[in-house]
Amino acid sequence: VLTAAIGALKIPAVTAFMNQVLAYLPNVIAAIVIFVVAAALAGAIAGGVAKLLGDTPTGKIVATAVPSLVLLIAVFMILNQLKIAPEIVQITYTALLGAVALASALAFGLGGREVAGQMLGDAYRKGQEQKDQVKADVQTGKDRGQEQAERGKQRAQQEVGDGRGERGGTGSYRA
Repeated sequence: VLTAAIGALKIPAVTAFMNQVLAYLPNVIAAIVIFVVAAALAGAIAGGVAKLLGDTPTGKIVATAVPSLVLLIAVFMILNQLKIAPEIVQITYTALLGAVALASALAFGLGGREVAGQMLGDAYRKGQEQKDQVKADVQTGKDRGQEQAERGKQRAQQEVGDGRGERGGTGSYRA
């Protein structure tokens, strides 16, 4: 309706602008879909980690880091989809990844060998000290997952036994 009304005005600049807006609209919709999917995925990851690992130290780290990374990648995808300075977005994304790789290479390869070695040694020792905690956290998550699966199984069996899960309530399929 709006397009027809603007076309009826026969003002080329306004018609061209409206056509550009309508041509860009699918990109906006795709960007919204990307955001919604990324937010849902980040929320699901955080919820899943919280449910399985709870307030354990490992769970807190994973529940914070992974959703943040998912949303960061989504931001770059959204900017790319909206065609907002695509070259700058791609260069920035590549530069961030390159900076992390370069910083790691420099820290371990050049001037910071001793410090990097000490950091690695400290990290290894701390990892060895905390490995039992991480194993316990993983076991806690596994146990909680099994408990939830068992409760779900019992609930499903109860529904079938109560007749809520059957067609026609007789246990047989009726066409």
